[in-house]
Amino acid sequence: MNRYSLALGLLLALGGVMVGACGGSPVYVDRGLAQGMPCQPPCWEGLTPGISTEAEVRQTLERLQKSGQIPPFYATSSLYRIGEDWRGGIQIWIEDGRLALIDGAVGFDLDAQQLIDRMSVPQAVVPAQLGVTTTCACEAHHVSVTPSHWYGYDPNSGSSLYYPEKGMVFTIAIPPQDEGCICPYMKVTGFIYTPPMTTAQGQWQYWVNFYLYSATIHESDLVPWHGFGSGYLQVVNP
Repeated sequence: MNRYSLALGLLLALGGVMVGACGGSPVYVDRGLAQGMPCQPPCWEGLTPGISTEAEVRQTLERLQKSGQIPPFYATSSLYRIGEDWRGGIQIWIEDGRLALIDGAVGFDLDAQQLIDRMSVPQAVVPAQLGVTTTCACEAHHVSVTPSHWYGYDPNSGSSLYYPEKGMVFTIAIPPQDEGCICPYMKVTGFIYTPPMTTAQGQWQYWVNFYLYSATIHESDLVPWHGFGSGYLQVVNP
């Protein structure tokens, strides 16, 4: 079960929450991330991880679908999925009758600088697992990336910015020329919303294991945030 899979755009300034993407299915855009409506992350469309019930989830999705604000969704015993394409969909996970986790792709052009300006610096970074050491000059490698390009990124790959005490994780796509770096222009491609969790007394590992289902990530994998640039690397031992 893969639960891996945010936001300052002007795309939605005049309303509407779905945009086309490279001829594929419409991409849902998180209004909360893009505009702070109707609530701020990790709340999503009025639903809050750890608080909202499954009945509230279904009622909200039915209302949004009926009004044309989201594409069709389907449900299983533990999962509500919005949209058909994993690159533009949203997944809502249920545990014990309550909303446990929301994950999905960022459906509009959002970069790392915009994210951090809004959400503040992350509590930890889990770098993309790369086997080389590198330095980078972000300005030298800056390439303009349009929505048609970010849509091709896998929201599950890249470096992750962790905000456990806010209940949020965001994935940053790392271009090959910038391995080991996090630069302001890099695109935010995925998000995860969970209940908030304190990082004290081993609770960080509980948060990762229980909500993110990632027993492969350990506290030793964390790299402290030290600003944009190089030094965000997990060295893979031969």
